[in-house]
Amino acid sequence: MPDRGEHGAWIAQDDPERYGTGADAVEVRGWHIDQITAPLHSEADIAAKRDMKTEQEFQNEVLAQFYSPEDHLLAERHIDAIADDTTGLVEHPRSHDNWVTVGIDWGGGSDRKAADTVIVVMEHTEYEDGSAETIVDDVAFLDQSLSKQEEFRQLEERLIAFDPDRVIVDEGYGSKRREDLQQGSNTMDESGYDSVIGCRFGNISNTDKIKWKDAEEKRLFTADKSYVAKSFVNFVKTQRLTLPTAELDRGSHGRDEATGTKVYRQLTAPYEERKQTRSGRKKSTITAKSSQNDDAFDAFVYAWMGFHIDGLGPVHTTRKFISRDAPGV
Repeated sequence: MPDRGEHGAWIAQDDPERYGTGADAVEVRGWHIDQITAPLHSEADIAAKRDMKTEQEFQNEVLAQFYSPEDHLLAERHIDAIADDTTGLVEHPRSHDNWVTVGIDWGGGSDRKAADTVIVVMEHTEYEDGSAETIVDDVAFLDQSLSKQEEFRQLEERLIAFDPDRVIVDEGYGSKRREDLQQGSNTMDESGYDSVIGCRFGNISNTDKIKWKDAEEKRLFTADKSYVAKSFVNFVKTQRLTLPTAELDRGSHGRDEATGTKVYRQLTAPYEERKQTRSGRKKSTITAKSSQNDDAFDAFVYAWMGFHIDGLGPVHTTRKFISRDAPGV
């Protein structure tokens, strides 16, 4: 493959294959180059192929990457299974008896992976046997060009309309935005929002629990991302999450800017990477390829955590469903 440094030299990654015997033997080395680097393919060509090809085809044929979806947490078929094209997203709770949660993953960055702020609203129904189902009420991608004030206004409009029981926000970019919401700084409601709690992912001893920074104030907690992400994925695979798609635009050919396209791509972006530490201990991390955004996945997880993780929702723990097998997985 080509070296992306200034000289553009080719780097051999494997030994050449040898064909034939004796004096007739020849060594053959294969090379692969991504179509973005090759001058034969325009940006428009690449964009069109991104829309028309499956993720594996695009990675293999266009990006020249060895790609296998086996370790991806969710595939498109899992999203298709929870999609309900008879139901649409809503602007208010479907029932005031339900527990409502909001998940927020803050955007940022200035490179090609610059991310929008993603807001996900979910509504949760509990049944007499203790089981629960969840439906997505709203999904919004706030463009990174918005000012902080404009972003907060759009977020607050949803907080006022849905009056959520729990709002879980990403602590990844620091505490300022979370504290502003809690304290009513730079917000329309100067009294702030008591339902807002910050989440950061990190190492904790009890992976199925959350760890509060201050057990009395309960404004910020740490959670194990691998555990909560895989728990959310299991919930999706067992089809207890409903994604209304009646008005969720996926574009004529899966346009990148279409909300539905972003939802599908970002929910299927994360995969599990398994590494072995120097001590021999196996460690699992949840990550995504450098070319892919997974902000919607995190926002979905935050909203889901607000009801289903012990210590955040009414009385729920993931133990109720973590061991169930998903149909057709």
